[in-house]
Amino acid sequence: MVIGRQPHRSFQKPVLIIFLIGFCILNVSAQVRLVHEDGKATQIIFPARLIQGTSEFGVRKKGAQRSILGETIDLGDSIAFRPLLHFEEGMTYEVYSHPGKYKEFTVPERDYPRTRILSIYPSQDTLPENLLKLYITFSAPMAENQAYQNIMLTDDTGMEVKEVFLELTPELWNEDKRVFTLWCDPGRIKRDLIRNQKLGAALQAGKHYTLTISSQWTDKRGNPLQNAWEKQFFIRKADREPPDIGTWRINMPAHNTRDALIIIPGEPLDYSLILGNMVEIYHHDQRITGQTELTEAETLIKFTPDTPWNAGKYQLSVYHTLEDLAGNNLNRPFDRDLEKSEDLSTREYHIRYFTIN
Repeated sequence: MVIGRQPHRSFQKPVLIIFLIGFCILNVSAQVRLVHEDGKATQIIFPARLIQGTSEFGVRKKGAQRSILGETIDLGDSIAFRPLLHFEEGMTYEVYSHPGKYKEFTVPERDYPRTRILSIYPSQDTLPENLLKLYITFSAPMAENQAYQNIMLTDDTGMEVKEVFLELTPELWNEDKRVFTLWCDPGRIKRDLIRNQKLGAALQAGKHYTLTISSQWTDKRGNPLQNAWEKQFFIRKADREPPDIGTWRINMPAHNTRDALIIIPGEPLDYSLILGNMVEIYHHDQRITGQTELTEAETLIKFTPDTPWNAGKYQLSVYHTLEDLAGNNLNRPFDRDLEKSEDLSTREYHIRYFTIN
């Protein structure tokens, strides 16, 4: 699309104010200035004389035939052009006009730090035979549709263990593409399913395994990871018992302080679910706001209130879908014998009371 400018017609000025405070303006050539907003090249500003006396002008990638779509703004002595999509780093563009005048500019590439793996959860090095999920966290947004080709599991002999993970399409990412959820195949975990009966459990109690993440996995900018990552772990027997908050230890803080309330479940819990507001504290039916952390290899819940504790009775409320590492939630085990009659809980929330003196 070409936006025309007649020699003796001024642009109709839109009601638009451009704030340049906090923007990064780069003089990419003698006559074209590049403006960055939030780290992206979002517009150019150039002297109106650059296109004076021309019948039409546009902005395009160098060598392209078509103009890029965008908005042109008359600033008096200068012209601003805002593309519909931001200018690409490392790409050369040209402001061209008819007849035959043009000015090139190149968007500089910024020196980004290499994306790295921050952690893999569960962080423990001893995991249950019926482990259900792992979470891989990254320092920057990652590219999609590359996960399974860059993840490998080997046993203690160095042989690759196949058909362990459930390869989902689309992949399971959090909103900002920094946390990837890796599911172990439930068909290899649940004992009444055909895949388990044919192949057995994917992870075997008493064995050591190594999860390897390749450095070839690329981030959203197309750059490979800073380095590969290995997580070594040992497999213990399967866990088929639901968590029971009645057995959890609660260490109470003193009133008139913002000291953390410490909850010790007695087993590691699902990293992501704990941080999803599944554990709440109430006082006189009012929810206490604060920060929840899962520490000590996911075996300790730490709740720090926004305001000091008052003396009195409190309620610990835990949503029933909170899980342990094997996917057992508060109401039922993940893998259970469907032919046996079991007294399963139907409660939405599990409640404990405690008093702060």
